[in-house]
Amino acid sequence: MTRDMHDADRDQSRSPETIENALRAIGRRPQPSEHGPRVAYSRAHARWQGVVQQRARRRLWRGIGLLAASFAFAAIGVLLWSSVRLPESVAVVAATYGDSNQYPLRDPGAELHEDDVVRAGTIIETASNARLALTLSTGHSLRLDYGTRLTFLEPGRFSLEYGRVYVDSGPTRSAQPVRIVTPIASLTDVGTQFQATWKNEALRVQVREGSVMLRTLSDDGMVADVSAGDVVAMERSQEIVRSSGSSFGPEWAWVAAASPGLDASVRGLDQVLNWVCRELGYTLRYADARTQRAAEKVVLDGSMEGLTPEQTLEVLQNITSFRYRREAGELTLESIDAQQ
Repeated sequence: MTRDMHDADRDQSRSPETIENALRAIGRRPQPSEHGPRVAYSRAHARWQGVVQQRARRRLWRGIGLLAASFAFAAIGVLLWSSVRLPESVAVVAATYGDSNQYPLRDPGAELHEDDVVRAGTIIETASNARLALTLSTGHSLRLDYGTRLTFLEPGRFSLEYGRVYVDSGPTRSAQPVRIVTPIASLTDVGTQFQATWKNEALRVQVREGSVMLRTLSDDGMVADVSAGDVVAMERSQEIVRSSGSSFGPEWAWVAAASPGLDASVRGLDQVLNWVCRELGYTLRYADARTQRAAEKVVLDGSMEGLTPEQTLEVLQNITSFRYRREAGELTLESIDAQQ
C-alpha cells in the first residue's frame, strides 16, 4: 500500500514539460497520401448527390401530386361552372349608331358593339345622340331611338321605361309575338311594323303594317286593336285617342336611319328595292310589266352592305338603267331606255 501511494505521488509529480518531451520523442504523425483525401471526398460527394437526388425525386412526386390535384380542382370548377346557367340570350346587336350602353350583366355603362349578345335581365340605354338596332331571338327587328331605356325581360318581352322603339316582325312574320310593356299599357304585335313612344307620362303608338293589340294595365284591362295607318295616344287617365297616320315621312325617318342595313347576300335588284321600300314605308311599283321583268333579271355586282335605304337608292340611281320616282308613298321604277 505504501508502494502504491508512492507511485501515485510520483505520477502526480510529473510536470507538463515531461509530457511535452515525450510527445516530441514520438515525432510527427505520418501524413495521409493525396489519394486518401480524394477517395474520401469522392465518397462523400457521391453520398451527397444521392441525398440530393432522393430529395429531388420526393419534390417531383410531390409536384406531380399537386398538379394532379390542381387538375382535379379545375375539373370540378368546370363542372360547377357548367351547372351555373347564364341568363337566356334574347337578342344580338345588329348595328350601333353612337354610344349605347347595357346594364347590369356587365360593368355599369358597358358599351355595346355589333354582334354583342344581349341576355335576359339586361337594361339597354341609348344616349341622346345614339340609336341601336338588334335582331331578336324571335326573328323580329328591334330598334331604339335617341334617349331610350329598355329592359329585356325574357325572349320576346320587354319593358319600355322611356324613349321610343320600333318593331318589325319581318315579311315572313315570326310565329312568336313581341310584347312591350309600358307603365300604363302593354303592346303585342300581330305581324306588324310599329313604333311606340313613352315620354312625359304619355304613350303614343303608330302602326305602319299589320296590327298591334293594346291592353291597358288598369283593373278592367281594356283591349284595343291598333291597325295599319292608326295612331293611338294615351295618358295615365287610360283614355284612348285615335287618329290617322302615314306609313312614311319624317316621323318614320329615324327608323330608316337606325336600320342594320341590307344583308350582304342580297344581290337581286328587285330584292334590294323591296328592302328599301319596307324600310321607308313605300309601296314598290313598276311602270309596266316589261320594266318589272327587266328589273327582276338584274343581279348587282358588289355589296350594298352598310348603306342606309336612302343611300342605297342614290347608288342604284347611278349604277342601273332605271329611274326611281317617289310620290305619295310609292316608289315607281321606270326604264330609262323606254323613255328615250
